[in-house]
Amino acid sequence: MPNHFDYLIDKIYSAKFKSSPFKHLLIEDFLNKNDFREIIKSKCISTNNFSSHEEMFESLHSHGYKVQAFPGCINSVKDYMQFINSGKFKSNLVKDYGKNIIESYGMSLILQSKNEPILNELEAFVKSQDFFNCLIEKFSISKKTYIETGIQKYLTGYEISPHPDSRRKALTYMLNINPSNMSELMDIHTQLMRFKDKYKYIYDLWEFNQDIDRCWVPWSWCDRVQNTNRNNSIIIFKPSNKSMHAVHLEYDHLEFQRTQLYGNLWYREKNSRKSNLMDLDILSRHEFNNSKSYKNIILSKIINFLYSHRD
Repeated sequence: MPNHFDYLIDKIYSAKFKSSPFKHLLIEDFLNKNDFREIIKSKCISTNNFSSHEEMFESLHSHGYKVQAFPGCINSVKDYMQFINSGKFKSNLVKDYGKNIIESYGMSLILQSKNEPILNELEAFVKSQDFFNCLIEKFSISKKTYIETGIQKYLTGYEISPHPDSRRKALTYMLNINPSNMSELMDIHTQLMRFKDKYKYIYDLWEFNQDIDRCWVPWSWCDRVQNTNRNNSIIIFKPSNKSMHAVHLEYDHLEFQRTQLYGNLWYREKNSRKSNLMDLDILSRHEFNNSKSYKNIILSKIINFLYSHRD
């Protein structure tokens, strides 16, 4: 069945890949001007100019937003409000890869109920088989996947330190649909990164050990290469060992909230084990007391790799 947004498929097919700092598509002026204007002026997107956090949460809730479990975020509004008011970061509230790496956390909200035709049709498009087929063909994805997508708002404090994405993720896309003209001048966007020279051994570690999943690393291990700040631009990429990217928000979300159409394609099979920062940081460690620990397995793999690839 034809969809109003089908013209976007041709834009994706005709777009040329960029290679730095990793292979990706970056398409500016993705939506046509009329569609983009209608979307950012819709009631669900243009939630701006609040006088208090309580007013903002009440408005977002009334417009159909629900708190979303998401990396770099916490799910408790109460805990989040305490953090905003006190500025005291509690690492025990951060789970999985972010613990002991990030210095802040935020909150992500996903738009679950939409009463505006333009947003309903956009949602229907990104969940359509035609859009799905376009992505898997453009990026040569052969294994079975499923799509997860939605419109999300990210509040201040939201942070994901540099990471290339899990091996389970087949593809990701992010379309900036910020309702403020000032958004492009603010440091609220996804940064494309690459490892500094002293940490580039991790590329090989991930490349030659497919059973080890990729993880978050500290900001100090990477250099920023590109800022995806243009409004109405979309970045699409297939995660790889080099697809490092990160984001850290510090802004006044009462004026407006960072808003994206966000989506992932996920492989149905999980075939790698989780790793973390301490497994990778062999440069700053000198002893390993537990011979059965997973970090010793990682070290053994590194040593074996270096030995087998010596001159």
